[in-house]
Amino acid sequence: MSSLQKRVDLNDLVRMLDHCAEGHERDFGKHATRIKWQGKRFDSFPTGPKARFKDFPSDKVRSLVRTLGIDAECADSMLPNIGIKAPADAGRTIPS
Repeated sequence: MSSLQKRVDLNDLVRMLDHCAEGHERDFGKHATRIKWQGKRFDSFPTGPKARFKDFPSDKVRSLVRTLGIDAECADSMLPNIGIKAPADAGRTIPS
């Protein structure tokens, strides 16, 4: 991981989730925040009282977007500086 990697503030992440993953649930646990949306869960954000940071590496946020299936274009419009891209096979149809 590069020491120059961009980071995303927790408040910006919450704004993106509110806009792009309407109806999601956030569970602020003792040691981590779990985010649930459309039957999927992402729980890799250490935000408990002993957490060192209140911001996260951009690769962790990109992983959240992919794991939960959040629309990449929407997430990129809310967090434009971290390079969220749609999956390479987005929009392709699989021949039967």
